[in-house]
Amino acid sequence: MIYLIRECKGTGEADKIRKLVRHDNATIRMEAVKTLLHFRTPDAISHVRTFLQSEDPDVRKATIRLAGTYKVREWCRP
Repeated sequence: MIYLIRECKGTGEADKIRKLVRHDNATIRMEAVKTLLHFRTPDAISHVRTFLQSEDPDVRKATIRLAGTYKVREWCRP
């Protein structure tokens, strides 16, 4: 469903997507952040920073890939 919202340019649904950033499932969390990056929401970078500090190496690795895909440069700045 997140994919469909992203592809249908559902920027009006960003508030609902933000709630999914804290979902129990890591895949859903990553898709939510991906969607926020796609919509260029102001808080997307803060979520990327949080995910980069995760204890789970798979989450960190996926976040790095995601940041590279969306050419995020702000995430490396304090």
